[in-house]
Amino acid sequence: MPISTIIFASKENHRQRLAQRVSDLELFDQLYFCATPEELNRLVKNTSADLICCDLESPASELPPWADLVRKGFCRVLCFTADKSIIRLRLPAGSSYVDEKISTAALTGVVQTLLAAPLQSPPPAGSGVNEQVAAEHQVYSRFYFDNFLGKELSRSKLTGRPVSLLLLEPQLTQHHQQDEQLLEPFLVRVTRAIKTQIRSSDLLCRYQRQRLAILLPETPCGPAAELLERILANLRNSFPEQRIPWTTAIVSPEAAEPENTHSLIQQAITQLERSQPRY
Repeated sequence: MPISTIIFASKENHRQRLAQRVSDLELFDQLYFCATPEELNRLVKNTSADLICCDLESPASELPPWADLVRKGFCRVLCFTADKSIIRLRLPAGSSYVDEKISTAALTGVVQTLLAAPLQSPPPAGSGVNEQVAAEHQVYSRFYFDNFLGKELSRSKLTGRPVSLLLLEPQLTQHHQQDEQLLEPFLVRVTRAIKTQIRSSDLLCRYQRQRLAILLPETPCGPAAELLERILANLRNSFPEQRIPWTTAIVSPEAAEPENTHSLIQQAITQLERSQPRY
Protein backbone atom coordinates (compact mmCIF):
# COMPACT_ATOMS: atom_id res chain seq x y z
CA MET A 1 0.00 0.00 0.00
CA PRO A 2 1.46 3.44 -0.95
CA ILE A 3 2.59 5.57 1.98
CA SER A 4 2.13 9.33 1.77
CA THR A 5 2.77 12.39 3.90
CA ILE A 6 1.63 16.01 4.00
CA ILE A 7 4.25 18.76 4.05
CA PHE A 8 2.77 21.70 5.95
CA ALA A 9 4.46 25.11 6.26
CA SER A 10 3.29 28.64 5.53
CA LYS A 11 6.54 29.62 3.76
CA GLU A 12 7.67 28.11 0.47
CA ASN A 13 11.33 27.77 1.51
CA HIS A 14 10.25 25.90 4.67
CA ARG A 15 8.15 23.50 2.61
CA GLN A 16 11.08 22.83 0.29
CA ARG A 17 13.43 22.18 3.21
CA LEU A 18 10.95 19.84 4.88
CA ALA A 19 10.32 18.02 1.62
CA GLN A 20 14.04 17.42 1.14
CA ARG A 21 14.44 16.00 4.64
CA VAL A 22 11.40 13.77 4.20
CA SER A 23 12.49 12.62 0.72
CA ASP A 24 15.90 11.63 2.11
CA LEU A 25 14.15 9.03 4.28
CA GLU A 26 13.02 7.10 1.17
CA LEU A 27 9.88 5.98 3.03
CA PHE A 28 7.11 7.79 1.18
CA ASP A 29 5.62 7.24 -2.27
CA GLN A 30 3.67 10.52 -2.35
CA LEU A 31 4.18 14.01 -0.89
CA TYR A 32 1.34 16.53 -0.57
CA PHE A 33 2.01 20.23 0.07
CA CYS A 34 -0.08 22.84 1.85
CA ALA A 35 0.43 26.32 3.32
CA THR A 36 -2.79 27.07 5.22
CA PRO A 37 -4.86 25.33 7.91
CA GLU A 38 -7.75 25.12 5.42
CA GLU A 39 -5.60 23.29 2.88
CA LEU A 40 -4.29 21.00 5.63
CA ASN A 41 -7.78 20.03 6.74
CA ARG A 42 -8.81 19.38 3.14
CA LEU A 43 -5.80 17.14 2.47
CA VAL A 44 -6.31 15.15 5.67
CA LYS A 45 -9.95 14.65 4.72
CA ASN A 46 -9.41 13.78 1.05
CA THR A 47 -6.17 11.77 1.06
CA SER A 48 -4.89 8.73 2.94
CA ALA A 49 -1.73 10.54 4.06
CA ASP A 50 -0.12 8.79 7.01
CA LEU A 51 1.76 11.71 8.49
CA ILE A 52 1.98 15.51 8.64
CA CYS A 53 5.52 16.92 8.59
CA CYS A 54 5.87 20.53 9.66
CA ASP A 55 7.83 23.17 11.56
CA LEU A 56 6.58 24.38 14.92
CA GLU A 57 5.50 27.81 13.71
CA SER A 58 2.81 28.53 16.32
CA PRO A 59 3.71 30.31 19.56
CA ALA A 60 3.97 28.02 22.57
CA SER A 61 0.83 29.62 24.00
CA GLU A 62 -1.28 28.62 20.97
CA LEU A 63 -2.32 25.27 19.61
CA PRO A 64 -0.94 24.66 16.11
CA PRO A 65 -3.35 24.01 13.20
CA TRP A 66 -2.74 20.25 13.28
CA ALA A 67 -3.36 19.78 17.03
CA ASP A 68 -7.09 19.04 16.75
CA LEU A 69 -6.55 16.67 13.83
CA VAL A 70 -4.08 14.62 15.87
CA ARG A 71 -6.19 14.75 19.03
CA LYS A 72 -9.16 13.28 17.15
CA GLY A 73 -7.02 10.51 15.67
CA PHE A 74 -7.17 11.69 12.04
CA CYS A 75 -3.40 11.83 11.56
CA ARG A 76 0.06 11.69 13.10
CA VAL A 77 2.49 14.57 13.09
CA LEU A 78 6.27 14.89 12.98
CA CYS A 79 7.35 18.39 13.99
CA PHE A 80 10.85 19.80 13.46
CA THR A 81 12.25 22.40 15.85
CA ALA A 82 15.71 23.71 16.63
CA ASP A 83 15.14 23.84 20.38
CA LYS A 84 12.96 21.19 21.99
CA SER A 85 13.06 22.99 25.35
CA ILE A 86 10.65 25.66 24.11
CA ILE A 87 7.88 23.11 23.53
CA ARG A 88 5.17 23.46 26.17
CA LEU A 89 2.40 21.61 24.38
CA ARG A 90 0.93 18.47 25.83
CA LEU A 91 1.83 15.97 23.14
CA PRO A 92 -1.04 13.84 21.84
CA ALA A 93 -0.53 10.15 21.04
CA GLY A 94 0.82 9.65 17.55
CA SER A 95 3.04 12.75 17.65
CA SER A 96 6.79 13.24 17.81
CA TYR A 97 9.22 16.15 17.92
CA VAL A 98 12.77 16.03 16.56
CA ASP A 99 15.52 18.63 16.60
CA GLU A 100 17.26 19.86 13.47
CA LYS A 101 20.47 17.91 14.14
CA ILE A 102 18.97 14.42 14.09
CA SER A 103 20.61 12.05 11.60
CA THR A 104 18.70 10.64 8.63
CA ALA A 105 19.00 7.10 10.01
CA ALA A 106 17.68 8.16 13.43
CA LEU A 107 14.85 10.12 11.83
CA THR A 108 13.89 7.10 9.72
CA GLY A 109 13.57 5.12 12.93
CA VAL A 110 11.37 7.80 14.51
CA VAL A 111 9.04 7.85 11.50
CA GLN A 112 8.84 4.07 11.25
CA THR A 113 7.95 3.88 14.95
CA LEU A 114 5.20 6.45 14.44
CA LEU A 115 3.74 4.65 11.45
CA ALA A 116 3.89 1.22 13.10
CA ALA A 117 1.86 2.26 16.15
CA PRO A 118 -1.94 1.84 15.97
CA LEU A 119 -3.57 5.26 15.84
CA GLN A 120 -6.84 5.40 17.74
CA SER A 121 -9.54 8.06 17.82
CA PRO A 122 -10.27 8.97 21.44
CA PRO A 123 -13.49 10.80 22.33
CA PRO A 124 -12.84 14.56 22.33
CA ALA A 125 -12.75 16.62 25.50
CA GLY A 126 -16.16 17.81 26.58
CA SER A 127 -18.05 14.91 25.02
CA GLY A 128 -18.96 13.50 28.43
CA VAL A 129 -17.33 10.14 27.72
CA ASN A 130 -15.19 8.84 30.57
CA GLU A 131 -12.15 6.58 30.15
CA GLN A 132 -14.08 3.39 30.90
CA VAL A 133 -16.68 4.15 28.24
CA ALA A 134 -13.94 5.12 25.79
CA ALA A 135 -12.22 1.76 26.34
CA GLU A 136 -15.46 -0.17 25.92
CA HIS A 137 -16.46 1.68 22.76
CA GLN A 138 -13.12 2.04 21.06
CA VAL A 139 -13.16 3.47 17.56
CA TYR A 140 -10.07 3.40 15.35
CA SER A 141 -8.75 6.02 12.97
CA ARG A 142 -8.74 5.54 9.22
CA PHE A 143 -4.96 5.01 9.09
CA TYR A 144 -5.06 2.05 11.44
CA PHE A 145 -8.14 0.84 9.56
CA ASP A 146 -6.41 1.07 6.15
CA ASN A 147 -3.50 -0.95 7.47
CA PHE A 148 -5.79 -3.59 8.95
CA LEU A 149 -7.86 -3.67 5.73
CA GLY A 150 -4.76 -4.33 3.64
CA LYS A 151 -3.78 -7.28 5.82
CA GLU A 152 -7.33 -8.66 5.81
CA LEU A 153 -7.57 -8.44 2.00
CA SER A 154 -4.26 -10.28 1.66
CA ARG A 155 -5.46 -12.97 4.07
CA SER A 156 -8.76 -13.28 2.19
CA LYS A 157 -6.97 -13.74 -1.14
CA LEU A 158 -4.66 -16.33 0.41
CA THR A 159 -7.38 -18.40 2.09
CA GLY A 160 -10.35 -17.72 -0.18
CA ARG A 161 -12.43 -16.68 2.82
CA PRO A 162 -14.81 -13.72 2.39
CA VAL A 163 -14.50 -10.21 3.78
CA SER A 164 -16.95 -7.29 3.58
CA LEU A 165 -16.72 -3.55 4.10
CA LEU A 166 -19.60 -1.34 5.26
CA LEU A 167 -19.73 2.46 5.09
CA LEU A 168 -22.34 4.54 6.91
CA GLU A 169 -22.79 8.29 7.01
CA PRO A 170 -25.55 10.33 8.70
CA GLN A 171 -27.05 13.10 6.59
CA LEU A 172 -27.15 15.76 9.27
CA THR A 173 -28.27 19.35 9.10
CA GLN A 174 -25.59 21.94 8.42
CA HIS A 175 -25.99 23.20 11.97
CA HIS A 176 -25.21 19.76 13.41
CA GLN A 177 -22.26 19.28 11.07
CA GLN A 178 -20.64 22.57 12.03
CA ASP A 179 -21.28 22.46 15.78
CA GLU A 180 -18.73 20.17 17.46
CA GLN A 181 -20.72 20.29 20.72
CA LEU A 182 -23.60 18.60 18.86
CA LEU A 183 -21.68 16.37 16.42
CA GLU A 184 -19.23 14.71 18.79
CA PRO A 185 -21.72 13.46 21.42
CA PHE A 186 -23.98 12.30 18.58
CA LEU A 187 -21.15 10.21 17.08
CA VAL A 188 -20.34 8.72 20.48
CA ARG A 189 -23.95 7.55 20.76
CA VAL A 190 -23.81 6.17 17.21
CA THR A 191 -20.64 4.15 17.84
CA ARG A 192 -22.13 2.75 21.05
CA ALA A 193 -25.19 1.58 19.15
CA ILE A 194 -23.11 0.01 16.37
CA LYS A 195 -20.80 -1.75 18.85
CA THR A 196 -23.77 -3.66 20.25
CA GLN A 197 -24.43 -5.18 16.82
CA ILE A 198 -20.97 -6.21 15.63
CA ARG A 199 -18.54 -8.91 16.75
CA SER A 200 -15.32 -8.36 18.64
CA SER A 201 -13.43 -9.41 15.50
CA ASP A 202 -15.10 -6.66 13.43
CA LEU A 203 -13.34 -3.31 13.19
CA LEU A 204 -15.23 -0.03 13.56
CA CYS A 205 -13.52 3.11 12.32
CA ARG A 206 -14.29 6.80 12.12
CA TYR A 207 -13.02 7.04 8.56
CA GLN A 208 -13.75 10.71 8.04
CA ARG A 209 -15.36 13.39 10.16
CA GLN A 210 -18.78 11.72 10.34
CA ARG A 211 -18.27 8.79 7.97
CA LEU A 212 -17.97 5.39 9.66
CA ALA A 213 -16.48 2.20 8.23
CA ILE A 214 -16.88 -1.36 9.50
CA LEU A 215 -14.62 -4.19 8.36
CA LEU A 216 -16.22 -7.64 8.61
CA PRO A 217 -13.77 -10.55 8.34
CA GLU A 218 -15.17 -13.96 7.37
CA THR A 219 -18.38 -12.30 6.15
CA PRO A 220 -19.85 -12.53 2.62
CA CYS A 221 -22.11 -9.86 1.12
CA GLY A 222 -25.44 -11.43 2.16
CA PRO A 223 -24.80 -11.59 5.92
CA ALA A 224 -23.14 -8.15 5.70
CA ALA A 225 -26.37 -6.73 4.23
CA GLU A 226 -28.38 -8.36 7.02
CA LEU A 227 -26.05 -6.85 9.62
CA LEU A 228 -26.46 -3.43 8.01
CA GLU A 229 -30.24 -3.71 8.37
CA ARG A 230 -29.86 -4.58 12.06
CA ILE A 231 -27.49 -1.65 12.58
CA LEU A 232 -29.92 0.80 10.93
CA ALA A 233 -32.82 -0.56 12.97
CA ASN A 234 -30.80 -0.17 16.17
CA LEU A 235 -29.81 3.38 15.20
CA ARG A 236 -33.48 4.24 14.70
CA ASN A 237 -34.24 2.90 18.16
CA SER A 238 -31.26 4.74 19.65
CA PHE A 239 -32.48 8.12 18.38
CA PRO A 240 -36.27 8.03 18.86
CA GLU A 241 -36.30 11.81 19.18
CA GLN A 242 -34.77 12.28 15.71
CA ARG A 243 -35.48 10.92 12.23
CA ILE A 244 -31.95 10.68 10.85
CA PRO A 245 -31.30 9.68 7.20
CA TRP A 246 -28.25 7.49 6.52
CA THR A 247 -26.38 6.76 3.31
CA THR A 248 -24.78 3.31 3.21
CA ALA A 249 -22.54 1.08 1.09
CA ILE A 250 -21.51 -2.59 1.09
CA VAL A 251 -18.58 -4.01 -0.87
CA SER A 252 -17.31 -7.60 -0.81
CA PRO A 253 -14.33 -8.26 -3.09
CA GLU A 254 -14.06 -11.57 -4.87
CA ALA A 255 -11.24 -13.80 -3.63
CA ALA A 256 -9.75 -13.82 -7.12
CA GLU A 257 -9.46 -10.02 -7.20
CA PRO A 258 -6.08 -8.42 -6.33
CA GLU A 259 -5.92 -7.02 -2.80
CA ASN A 260 -6.07 -3.26 -3.43
CA THR A 261 -7.26 -1.27 -0.44
CA HIS A 262 -7.42 2.02 -2.33
CA SER A 263 -9.66 0.73 -5.12
CA LEU A 264 -11.92 -1.07 -2.63
CA ILE A 265 -12.34 2.06 -0.50
CA GLN A 266 -13.00 4.18 -3.60
CA GLN A 267 -15.59 1.67 -4.79
CA ALA A 268 -17.33 1.85 -1.40
CA ILE A 269 -17.17 5.67 -1.29
CA THR A 270 -18.63 5.96 -4.80
CA GLN A 271 -21.46 3.61 -3.83
CA LEU A 272 -22.03 5.56 -0.61
CA GLU A 273 -22.21 8.94 -2.34
CA ARG A 274 -24.66 7.59 -4.95
CA SER A 275 -26.92 5.83 -2.44
CA GLN A 276 -30.31 7.23 -1.46
CA PRO A 277 -30.62 8.27 2.20
CA ARG A 278 -32.44 5.70 4.33
CA TYR A 279 -34.33 6.32 7.55
